[in-house]
Amino acid sequence: MRHPVRLSLLTAVLSACAFGASAQSWGATAHPATFENGTRYCMLWFGETEPLMNVTATGDAQTYLVVSSVFNDVPAGTDVTFGFKGGIRIAVSPLDKLRPQEYPGFISGDVSEEALSAILARMALGSSDTAPMTVIAGGKTQDFPLLSSAGDASSFQACKAEL
Repeated sequence: MRHPVRLSLLTAVLSACAFGASAQSWGATAHPATFENGTRYCMLWFGETEPLMNVTATGDAQTYLVVSSVFNDVPAGTDVTFGFKGGIRIAVSPLDKLRPQEYPGFISGDVSEEALSAILARMALGSSDTAPMTVIAGGKTQDFPLLSSAGDASSFQACKAEL
């Protein structure tokens, strides 16, 4: 079941890239939306052009997705962490590299409920600071600003509660 959801997610995210939109800010679904296959989901995202990232929650899975050229040659199975101010690191599942050839910097994997809760809490704490959230994979890093992310993190949590 997860792979059709991940493929739907991949299509949605890469479509945003193809349009060349320029909005680089945080956003979240306020209420569950539905993929074409009928799966309900909630999404928290940053950006519509590279670098971009999102976390998607369905009733039975949570995944992260990052698109950044810095991750072009990071192999499948590489450990991935989300880093925050003060040296805090939150491990997520190793990347599984389900990606199209035209987006070699595409990485994704699963996020446990515990890790996601910790990430969302750090986003809320960092939303009034200039320190970024840093995605780390294979010794390479991509920063995402946290300024003003608390409201979207909260909307995402409220949406998840409706799943």
